[in-house]
Amino acid sequence: VVYQHCFTCCRFHTDLCILCMDYVDAQHACGMHSEGDDWSQLPNSRRVDRPLTRNQLRDLTAKSDLKGFVQLGCHIGLIVVAAFVIHVCWELTLVRWHQLWPLVLLAASLLWQGFLICALGFACQHECLHYTAFRTRALNGLIGRLVSVPAFSFYLHEKAMHKEHHSYTQDLARDPEIVVGVQRRLKRIVEAAGANGLP
Repeated sequence: VVYQHCFTCCRFHTDLCILCMDYVDAQHACGMHSEGDDWSQLPNSRRVDRPLTRNQLRDLTAKSDLKGFVQLGCHIGLIVVAAFVIHVCWELTLVRWHQLWPLVLLAASLLWQGFLICALGFACQHECLHYTAFRTRALNGLIGRLVSVPAFSFYLHEKAMHKEHHSYTQDLARDPEIVVGVQRRLKRIVEAAGANGLP
């Protein structure tokens, strides 16, 4: 009922919508944490809502330098293949300059290449920030820094911001990874750089 009210009456009032959703979340939380349902004090291995067994979880989260390098190699291989496709499309554009399709292929392959580089920069960097990409801790730091360069990202800055994100997840005032108004976002960036005193 509250969600229906939220979407019908508050469609254009984002702040009011967020308040409605917070109300629903609060109501849901009361039901979840009623007597007998509070699992917050239990270790994860004893929770009844756990979808995976301990052995399944152990197998899925096992760290391996070899598997990390295989994943990294596959991603770099995709980037190399995309670079080759860009080269072929460029050559086609020079030969068939009077036709449109080589230009369309070139534009699409450039976009695909950019996506792959950004995906490598973000996904690999993110796993390295959590020290889960490789078993060896030093490899996570080294590879995390290297893959950040093509994506124009800064590993240590992302590490600090991501720590704040996990400390204050979904807190609109303190989670640096929540996109809010431009002024608040710029203020967070400047504060992270060490400047203070902004309105």
